[in-house]
Amino acid sequence: MVTDETAFSALLRRYRGAAGLTQETLAERTGLSARGISDLERGVNERPRRETARLLADALNLTAEQRQDFQQAALLRNRTPLAREQAAEVETNLPATLTSFVGRASELVTLSTMLQRQDVRLLTLTGSGGVGKTRLALELAAANARHFPDGVFLIELAPLRDASLAPVAVARALEIQLPDQKPVVERLQEFFRRKRLLLLLDNFEHLLEAAPVLPQLLSSAPGLKCLVTSRAVLRVSGEHEFAVTPLLVPQLLYLPDSATLRQTPAVDLFVQRAQAANPDFEMTDANGAALAEICVRLDGLPLAIELAAARAKLLSPESLVTRLDNRLQLLVGGPRDLPPRQRTLVGTLAWSYDLLDLLEQRLFRWLSVFAGGWTLATAAALCADECDAAVRTFDGLASLADNSLVQTQSHADGGDRFLMLETIREYAAERLRVSGEEGAARDRHAQVFLDLAEESERRFQGAGRTAWGRVIVGEQENMRAALGWLLDGVKAELAQKLAGNLYWFWDAVGRPGEGRRWAEAALALPGGETPGVPRAAALFTAGGFAWQQGDLSAARARLIESAEMFRGLGDQHGLAQALQDLGALAVAQGDRAAATVHLRESASLFRGLSEDWNLALTLFLLGDATAAEDLEAAGTFYLDSLTRFRQQREGWGTALALTGLGGLALREGDYEAARTHFEEGLRLRRETGHAWSIAISLASLGEAARLQGDVEQAAGFLTESLTSFRRLGDQERIAWMLAALGFLDCDRDNISQAIAYFCESLVLRRDQGNRSHIAQSLLGLAVAALAEERLDDGARLCGVINASFGAAAAQLDPHDQRLRERTEQRLREAMGEDAFTVALNAGRDMSVDDFCASP
Repeated sequence: MVTDETAFSALLRRYRGAAGLTQETLAERTGLSARGISDLERGVNERPRRETARLLADALNLTAEQRQDFQQAALLRNRTPLAREQAAEVETNLPATLTSFVGRASELVTLSTMLQRQDVRLLTLTGSGGVGKTRLALELAAANARHFPDGVFLIELAPLRDASLAPVAVARALEIQLPDQKPVVERLQEFFRRKRLLLLLDNFEHLLEAAPVLPQLLSSAPGLKCLVTSRAVLRVSGEHEFAVTPLLVPQLLYLPDSATLRQTPAVDLFVQRAQAANPDFEMTDANGAALAEICVRLDGLPLAIELAAARAKLLSPESLVTRLDNRLQLLVGGPRDLPPRQRTLVGTLAWSYDLLDLLEQRLFRWLSVFAGGWTLATAAALCADECDAAVRTFDGLASLADNSLVQTQSHADGGDRFLMLETIREYAAERLRVSGEEGAARDRHAQVFLDLAEESERRFQGAGRTAWGRVIVGEQENMRAALGWLLDGVKAELAQKLAGNLYWFWDAVGRPGEGRRWAEAALALPGGETPGVPRAAALFTAGGFAWQQGDLSAARARLIESAEMFRGLGDQHGLAQALQDLGALAVAQGDRAAATVHLRESASLFRGLSEDWNLALTLFLLGDATAAEDLEAAGTFYLDSLTRFRQQREGWGTALALTGLGGLALREGDYEAARTHFEEGLRLRRETGHAWSIAISLASLGEAARLQGDVEQAAGFLTESLTSFRRLGDQERIAWMLAALGFLDCDRDNISQAIAYFCESLVLRRDQGNRSHIAQSLLGLAVAALAEERLDDGARLCGVINASFGAAAAQLDPHDQRLRERTEQRLREAMGEDAFTVALNAGRDMSVDDFCASP
């Protein structure tokens, strides 16, 4: 069996076979040994000399173009080994190969030369479906990995249906977290600016509206290159197109012996895949003509050949020819606007489809509604109207996998996931439309993921939330597909129900902005105004995420409406959750009295419902609500929350309570105790992988390090935390980190940067409305003004704090209160009592807006 061949060895075998020469005959013509030629063809000898390559080219009577390819392959073999092992030298997510790479040696040489040229930044492999664009691109990326020290990354675009999500897919593949408040493309430009990196964007043809993004990225990142596979040219600036053609097929009128015929790439591919399906399969002189005809009839398309070869364990090549002939005749009258090879591919897929029994055909059609793959459980749920659904579905999936119609992927959590190649999925979807079952299948798909969303909400509010998060994270595309179907169908109640049950899901995958958009879209549907649990849940989701985005007025309106609706419906769980978020929102706005009222009612409801996880969370929030005024009461709440979370062995909540206790220790000046709590919380949060929680722990550790005078460590923690909160779009915590970094830069005498931080935090906090937080940002600006000896500005800032935020300013933590007192005293001493008083009184007549830009 031929294995993963080098470019030179493959070309030598191909040209020798085309010339009808044996290794011995070629050896005689060149004066080389037959053993030497055998070593070159098998890749044993990796370094053919120039003279050897010339002698072989002469003996094979190569054309000028063939000779150029041949000599390039020899040079490339000397200087740039085309081996996938190179990909291991750099960071990459390229999949490991499970089958041999056949018949593309010449293209690989040419494309490698193109990809290494400085003027080729965007290289698009075009061609019809099933022609092998993806496999060629993967080999090309792996072979050239060493030229991209910052990595080679595959971005699979096939599951996407919205072109605007293409940049998000790039970010997800590279694990770049995205803020909701900043354009995704700008974030990607920042990330790529100083990197030497290759992106392989696979299946771009259905997202052509997103193509202009690529020149934007490339123009801002000189070390970035993009390798694209698409059925259509992108037609954007800087694009270099390479048309991927079918594999070379035999000339049926002049068939050589079977050994020579085997050197033809299309035949070689069929034989290798047939032997994988049936180890007893052999190519002989007797079946060689049938194999050649199969490859010619399938136009040398790799996908079609592999589908045909999969049946070799059941059918002889001669029988395959007969069946294939019937299918091609049936589909001759296909759409005229499609290229001939695509029509042939449709015929191949139809032939494979007809080989399935009726239940397998129905399963194949219905599986096309999944986006981004599926699990055995969701497939069984989709087909639940069949008796013994799980058994039948498993058997059906096994059959589809045997027919190369379905692929299996194993995941780190131990589960298996299934998917279809996009070309096959499109064919299955077409069969679904023709069958008249599309509406029923998509309705069922939506119901499956509505059920999964309801289960998800329950599981995220309990001890198994971390494990569940690992299971459910792969269903983002299916959730989007279900939501899109319900919205397009104007099914308001179901859309609101699904959107409302995805609050913790979107939180877990770090997409609060997307969660809010789906919820708002569902709320806006005609016929969705009727009060009910679905609408109340969607209001809760929209309000909770509006709070996270810093849109506090919208958050308050949505959450109040949600709470009132749940109360009117008698839904105690829904009411308790809405009150919980209203309490957290009130804490963010500094209205601690309202927060306490909301949270105490929420706690009482959760006690009555015996929902200990939610009760523990509400107790933590009560600690936050009372921390500024009653440290002892706050400590009691935090300890009660900690005990309950630990009893449930719930790491996410345990870390939350530890953070609260650490904050109290910080206020009391016990920095060592604070850091102990924060470090344990960070350890637990890293185990859960929850990005927002990890950022909270980093922020807390940064504050503790700053107050202890460890400037460098504080800067590291705070900067990393700010970066995470910007990705997540959490405006309240962004403002917190900006203020903390401002004070840190004051400690480092970097006053201009400190002012920039304080001004940005002040703008955010003004919009959020938390008066004690606004006072802290103004205090930072006063400290900076004193450092720059702008004494009048400093005194006026103190006047604003005293006049507008007197009661709220009293809620500043003890460290900030002491800083405030020291700042006022130093200003008074530097200016004199009279001048200080005049400036202080002038500040009483000013507003926050007067200081929302850099002085």
